[in-house]
Amino acid sequence: MRQFQSRPSRGLLLILLLSSGGWLTACQDDVVKLQVHMTRGEEYAEAEQLKEAIIEFKNALQLDPNHSPAHYQLAHAYLRSQQAREGYWELRETVRLDPTNHEAKLEFAQLAIIAGEKEEALVKSTEVVEAQPDNFRAYLMQGQALASLDRPDEALQVYRKAVEVAPDEVTALTALSVVEAHSGNLEATEALHIRINELDPGYKSFSFHGRWLLSRGPEFADQAETAFKAALETATEGDRDLAYGQLASFYVRTDRFDQAVAVLEEG
Repeated sequence: MRQFQSRPSRGLLLILLLSSGGWLTACQDDVVKLQVHMTRGEEYAEAEQLKEAIIEFKNALQLDPNHSPAHYQLAHAYLRSQQAREGYWELRETVRLDPTNHEAKLEFAQLAIIAGEKEEALVKSTEVVEAQPDNFRAYLMQGQALASLDRPDEALQVYRKAVEVAPDEVTALTALSVVEAHSGNLEATEALHIRINELDPGYKSFSFHGRWLLSRGPEFADQAETAFKAALETATEGDRDLAYGQLASFYVRTDRFDQAVAVLEEG
């Protein structure tokens, strides 16, 4: 006995094709709309129209709640508009949806420390270190997380690793110099300050060095004065008032009031 297989009618096939085509068109329309909202949001953000940017990124997320770039851009818009709590939440969503966004992980870790979620900050920064072992900023963030957890010895080793992978990065050298100083490693700190001044012989580095020398005691006053003078000599127009004030403050602190007045009059 022959068996017959039922076949859908041509009319039914036509209906299925038309309906699937409509579904595909709707999906394509949503993709286009999402991209339009993202583009508008980025343009608004670039123009510092943050309220409008936030609206556009939220509109994008209404179309696709799991669109991690929209969460990331929304986080930045919130943070730039001083809405830290909302920005922090959006960064959390960003790293949850896209574990490969290492930049977002570092940003999230920074805010996590402020929010008191120090262990979470350590977890995220460690993930970036493991994924990008040559990223000195990942080590700096990991070191910061360890320091916040009162694990100074481990933090010191991590900061040293940051300088190992980026020996000419002033940011890494400066961070390590602070930790070395707090650990009482004065020779290491001095060597780092000298290296910083070699790489970036400007107001900030000389000022930083002068303040550190002054903190060591009156026997380093002459060296501190030299550093503060170098800071003034290298200061740009925007930093000159600060440099004059700093040198004058140094003279007041060392009971040299006439020189302090002369510096202020010159500035």
